[in-house]
Amino acid sequence: AADGMARWLGLRRSAFIVAGALPAIKHELVKGASLHPDFCKDGDRLLPTVVFSHGLGGTCDMYSKICSDIASHGFLVLAIEHEDGSGCYAETREGEPIYYNRFPPDQVVRRDAVIKFRRPFLAKRLEEVRTVVKDILGTPDAMHAPSGSAATYDTLLAAADRDRLFLGGHSFGACSTVHIMRSALDLSASFKGCFLLDLWPMPLEQAHLEGGMMHDTLSVLTQEFMQSNECLLTLQLVSNSNRGNSQRALSFFIPGTTHQQYSDATFFTQGRMAKTGHVRGTTPPLNSQATLMATVIRFLQGSRDQAAFSSDPLLRPFTSESHRQDSNLVVEA
Repeated sequence: AADGMARWLGLRRSAFIVAGALPAIKHELVKGASLHPDFCKDGDRLLPTVVFSHGLGGTCDMYSKICSDIASHGFLVLAIEHEDGSGCYAETREGEPIYYNRFPPDQVVRRDAVIKFRRPFLAKRLEEVRTVVKDILGTPDAMHAPSGSAATYDTLLAAADRDRLFLGGHSFGACSTVHIMRSALDLSASFKGCFLLDLWPMPLEQAHLEGGMMHDTLSVLTQEFMQSNECLLTLQLVSNSNRGNSQRALSFFIPGTTHQQYSDATFFTQGRMAKTGHVRGTTPPLNSQATLMATVIRFLQGSRDQAAFSSDPLLRPFTSESHRQDSNLVVEA
């Protein structure tokens, strides 16, 4: 994992530095903890369930804060370790390493080239999500479980509420969420809705943007992405989701935030490293995280009226008008 992260950061010759830093990063989680009796197979409650996808260069471990915060509100969260080559590191069931597959350095980074390059990644992710959903809706297959944890996986799936299933992700994980919800209608029918955290829209097919979302969708951007040129693609997706009487998409941004502020990176970096690594903005991470989680939970619990989210002073609607008005806000710490 250290070697994979060092490769992703361009520090391959300094992998030992990363390896030395990783053990110091502690998740506030209990490995192998039991479910509360209410949520077990013979209990009288089932958990609404979230399937979560990580972003480029990430792993499911790098979103432990977001996923555990969602879980703390009574949700079962299944964070997928994607094996498409988009993460800094993953392993096959046989233990073979999968490192990050970079965009060809000899190609110009244009949208058509990015779409073509990322298409197989999105296809792989779609099938991985399909496998998890099949396990939730049908008989769990131990071959799909993480190595050595088939019994735990079986127990968790038994607690999943099949009628309250959501899909979400960050960055490229949000991109794959849109791809799945738009291109696999049989699979997307299993979900009540989806949430997009700082959507990276460049790899999305134009047809998906023009068609808009057909399910209830929440989009929350950081200010960094709200100010980027690519946010115009996100605006197109949201606008086309809300045509006529169809109001499928809720869209917001949190001022003073950078792209990595929605991942664990903002919590395990300090001082100069946080600033030079561009993982924090002017809004403190705990404040932005609290707003992000309150927004996501409100959506997952059924709120669909934009006005219902207006009580949080940190949360702002993201529209073409707000994009113009707020384009000069300060992001850097």
